[in-house]
Parts: sequence; structure tokens; C-alpha cells
Amino acid sequence: MRFLLTMNMPSARGELIHQMIVDHGSESATQFCLAMNRDEFIVCRQWYKRKDPYTKEVSWEDRGDVILNTHHIGKVAEYLDLDNLENNYDEPQGRTQFSRQYSQGPRGPIRPGRYGV
Repeated sequence: MRFLLTMNMPSARGELIHQMIVDHGSESATQFCLAMNRDEFIVCRQWYKRKDPYTKEVSWEDRGDVILNTHHIGKVAEYLDLDNLENNYDEPQGRTQFSRQYSQGPRGPIRPGRYGV
């Protein structure tokens, strides 16, 4: 299964966000999570997505196996190839209706202090 990983480390180009697209033998995100919790290092197949600047055609470059330290993985999501979906930007994503009509006032503190303030 193909996953998009967000790493807790800067990219080689010095950018703060480092994302990787990898294939792993897991059949679901749950199985991948179990593998990451079971082993400190996991082996995945790394892929680079290339887009031709003239034809806009997308191709995949196999970068071989990579060994990942699971302690540096911050977020994992199933990779969805939106370039191959029809009308991928025409439909709104997620919920488009508000769940309540009026505001219920300011939100309270996220972590109340010792005295509930």
C-alpha cells in the first residue's frame, strides 16, 4: 500500500516539512501503524513523483528501498493520487454546512489552571 509520510525533520533542501511517498507491504493504515509500533526501523520502497513542465504528464521514479526510523515519522496518510481522479478540484472536500446556526460565545481555556480559570 502507498503512504504519504510527514517526517519530524527538515528536508535535504532545508525546508521545514519533509514528506515522503513510500510503498509498504501493509494492506491498511492500521497494519502499517502496527508495523511502526512493533519495529524501530522499517523498510519501505521510496517513490518520487515527477511532473513534466511542458506536457504536465505525471510519472513515478522508483528510488529503491529506504530504511526509516519510526521515531522520526510525525504523520502517515494513505496516499491518494489526485492527478488521476476526474474533477478532483470541482467538488468541495468535507463538510460544507455549519453544525450550529449561532455562535455559543468564546471558547473556554484549553487547559484550565489550578483554580479552573
